[in-house]
Amino acid sequence: LGLAAAAADRPGPAAAWLLEAHRRAPGASEPVQALRVLGAEIPSTWSASLGPLAAPGASLAGPLLLALGAALAAFALCAPQRRLNWLILAGALLLLALPGQLARQVDARHTLVAVVTPSHLLDATGAPIPGGAVTPGTVLTQHAHAAWNGRMRTTRADGLSGWLPVADTEARP
Repeated sequence: LGLAAAAADRPGPAAAWLLEAHRRAPGASEPVQALRVLGAEIPSTWSASLGPLAAPGASLAGPLLLALGAALAAFALCAPQRRLNWLILAGALLLLALPGQLARQVDARHTLVAVVTPSHLLDATGAPIPGGAVTPGTVLTQHAHAAWNGRMRTTRADGLSGWLPVADTEARP
C-alpha cells in the first residue's frame, strides 16, 4: 500500500503504510529504504548500524541459535569430559546470535508515526507550537504508546517535541 500511495503522490499515507510494514518486519530494510527515498528522515536502526554482525541473530535462526547455545552450555555443565570444548561452542553460538537479537529488541521499542494530513505540533495546553508545522509524510518518534486526550507525545527529527493529534496519523486505504 505504501508504494502504491507513493506512486499516487500521497506522501502521508505512503509513509504511514511503509512504517506499518517496518513495524511488522523490523529486520527488513526495504520499508526504511523506501521511506528514505520518499524523503522521510528516519533515525538509524541498531540492526542497520550493526550490519552483517546482526544478520545471524536478526533472522529466524536467531532464536534457534540462542536455544542451541543455551542447551550446549547446560550440557557442558553436566558433561563429565570436554567441558571446555562444549562451553566454547556454546559461547560462540550465543555471541553469534546475541547482537541481532538485542538489536531487534531495541529497534522494536522505538515507535515511529507518520503524519497523514497537514498538522501542527501542540503544547500541553493545546496551543500550536511556533515552528511546529508538520507536513504529510513526516516521520516522528512517539514517546509513549498511549494517547492522551486524542493526542500523542512526539518528537520531530530536528528535536522539536510536542503533542500531535492521533487522527492526523491514521491512514485508510
